[in-house]
Amino acid sequence: MLAIRLQRIGRKGHAQYRVIVQDSRFSPKSGRVVSALGSYNPHTKLATINTELASKYLANGAQPSERSAS
Repeated sequence: MLAIRLQRIGRKGHAQYRVIVQDSRFSPKSGRVVSALGSYNPHTKLATINTELASKYLANGAQPSERSAS
């Protein structure tokens, strides 16, 4: 099953996240990413997500994680 998750990037103390689609059996750090949907910066609360691509994966059965859904 595919999952829509946040993958942490950025330096220590200044996190940024990628919004990714990944097989739910793997961890976000594994590098086995199906697709990157966008990014999220928690410091500025700015999220840029390709909504067309995200809706395509959601329609095909991908489940968002709790963090990425909010």
